[in-house]
Amino acid sequence: MSDEFLSFTLRPVETHHDLLMACSVRAQAYGRKDPAYRETMSVPDAVDASPWTAVFLCEDKATGEPIGTMRVQSTTRGSSKLEIEKYVEPPPELTLFGRAEITRLAAVHGADPFVRLALWKAAYLYCMAIQA
Repeated sequence: MSDEFLSFTLRPVETHHDLLMACSVRAQAYGRKDPAYRETMSVPDAVDASPWTAVFLCEDKATGEPIGTMRVQSTTRGSSKLEIEKYVEPPPELTLFGRAEITRLAAVHGADPFVRLALWKAAYLYCMAIQA
């Protein structure tokens, strides 16, 4: 098996500055499709600040610029409901298990195509680790 080297790093957000960088990616990516989202996505919201949410950030190795992000909200770290469950009730048998919701998945225009794939893999590994 050979090693592959990516042009970016992927890590959990640790500081408020990291979270603002993730929000800048959201604003660029979502704002490109609909400019009305640019302002609202540029600042963290209540879900970002909750203890049951993890935000991940991809940064370009060459420039250090943020190029991708996503957030994972789970029910295994204290929350009993996901954001989507405010609108759709899950089947009762599913509420017995940990659940996770991946939102705000975004990459800037022109980013390495593997950014989104790496974020999905990180979400999977994170959910396995927290048993969501």
